[in-house]
Parts: sequence; structure tokens; C-alpha cells
Amino acid sequence: MMPTPTSASGFSLTTPATGESLARTRYSELADVLLGCAGVASGRRFGRDCLKLGRRPFIVLDRLALAFLTGSESERVMRAYPSAWLWNPNGERTPKHTWLACLPHDQRLICLLAELAYDCVSERAR
Repeated sequence: MMPTPTSASGFSLTTPATGESLARTRYSELADVLLGCAGVASGRRFGRDCLKLGRRPFIVLDRLALAFLTGSESERVMRAYPSAWLWNPNGERTPKHTWLACLPHDQRLICLLAELAYDCVSERAR
């Protein structure tokens, strides 16, 4: 199970920044926590920095936003959080229906999506 904001790890997103630097900061904060989980590594996917469990990426830094592998939960999350959108890594074709993106300002949504992404990829790894 991934560390959460209420867990003993003290995972939280608190660093102030703006724009692209805020997205990078949020990604770094997530990486600091998640790289301590078994099997999680940093890498590149879709031409961007990402966090992977095994060979599967589950969080991607996309310039001004963060993208999360949410699997079948995407529709439900978009209804509950209108600030989340289906992520399109190349901007040319239709978005990936199993990935959601959000701006780095919404800390609650980032924590929720990070937990969903970790759970999604860890279930697939079993």
C-alpha cells in the first residue's frame, strides 16, 4: 500500500512554487515518498520523466501537469473532480482513457490520484 497524507510516513505536498516548477516540485515530492516502496523506480516514458512499478509507468510529469494511471476509475474520478481530465501524452490522437491528468495546485487530487495510480499498477503486477 502506498504511503498517504495520513500515514506514518508524513507524506504531504507543501512546497510553494508556480507553473512548470510547481509540477516538477510535486513530482519530486511524490518520487521522494514512492521510491521507498518496493519495486518503484524512476525512468522515462512517453518522452517524459515517470515513476514505474516494474516496467509499468504510473505517474508521469507532463510539463505543467501530472498524469496518473487510474485504470477503470477514470470516469468516477472525473465526475467527482472536474479539474481532472483524460491525459493525451502526444496531443495528436484521442486521450488515454486509463490516464488522468491534473494541475499541480490541487494537492488533495494529486494525493488521491497518486494512491489510485499506485494501487492500479500494483494490482496489475500481481
